[in-house]
Amino acid sequence: MIGIICDIDGTLLNGQNPIKRTVDWLNSKSASYHIIIVTARQPSRKVETVLALKNAGIKYDHLYMNIVGKSFFEGILSKKKIAEKLIHNNIDIAVAVDNDAPARAAYESVGIHAVSPENLPDSLSKSQDLWQGHF
Repeated sequence: MIGIICDIDGTLLNGQNPIKRTVDWLNSKSASYHIIIVTARQPSRKVETVLALKNAGIKYDHLYMNIVGKSFFEGILSKKKIAEKLIHNNIDIAVAVDNDAPARAAYESVGIHAVSPENLPDSLSKSQDLWQGHF
């Protein structure tokens, strides 16, 4: 199955509040794509994170927490390392959705198309033509 990577903070949630447009878009893909949440949040926040995702009604298959360190740039490096691991395990990633430009650049550096949540299609049906036929 083809995967979609999605960030949490500023992409799916603002604090504990869901960003409806992104959540709706991602949930609309959950039946056809493997949804992989990749966050810079620390592993010590996993229980809180799982609860926040559940409360927001976000459908996902895997959650990867930060594996590198606590700084912003270590969070970006963590996302890149997780993406490399997924690629190494032969997971085809259609797109990564992240609000941070450095994270998008990290995904792009390993060959994963990355977009800002603001650039997701306005209409769920429009997404059929995007990203090299994956959608």
